[in-house]
Amino acid sequence: LHDEGIIHRDLKPEKIFLIENYKDKKKKKIGDFNLSRRDTAYTEKTACIGTPLYMAPQLYKKTKDGKSKYSHKCDIWSLGVIAYELVCQKTPWPICYNAP
Repeated sequence: LHDEGIIHRDLKPEKIFLIENYKDKKKKKIGDFNLSRRDTAYTEKTACIGTPLYMAPQLYKKTKDGKSKYSHKCDIWSLGVIAYELVCQKTPWPICYNAP
């Protein structure tokens, strides 16, 4: 995707699919490109969007104008979080739930 200039911006396990191929091989596909953006120049984006558990830290850091700047590397962070969850069967950080 990045070679084609596409940033997904909301990668998480629910959006990665395993499809059985006609030769009994599994194929990986990524779905739900609602928040994706095409950018052939890889310029930094300023919209802070995505699922908080999988968002890269640079998405939270604001500049003086109140915007966050990031590039296609935020997808790599999300894939790292997903890989950690698959190997360790838990999130990389504790999750706090607000119970009533």
